[in-house]
Amino acid sequence: MNIKELLTEDRGVSPVIGVILMVAITVILAAVIGAFVLGLGDQASTSAPQAQISVDDVDADANNVTLRHSGGQTLELDETRFIVENVGTGQR
Repeated sequence: MNIKELLTEDRGVSPVIGVILMVAITVILAAVIGAFVLGLGDQASTSAPQAQISVDDVDADANNVTLRHSGGQTLELDETRFIVENVGTGQR
């Protein structure tokens, strides 16, 4: 047996690498498809509730603003937060 022939002969390397790549691709595709079938991909696509709110009355002297829910989804007052910002100063 010649050592030079053993080091230069690579007939079995290409099929083994091909099989390993095909198995890796199959496992990755199965994981991605399984995630979408089980609904794991839908968690990031939830949207915020939509409601239409209009300004009904503004009393600058008393620092009162009256808002009216004009449509859209129901607003739960204990889960709703309104932030008023002064555009000129940036104060909230």
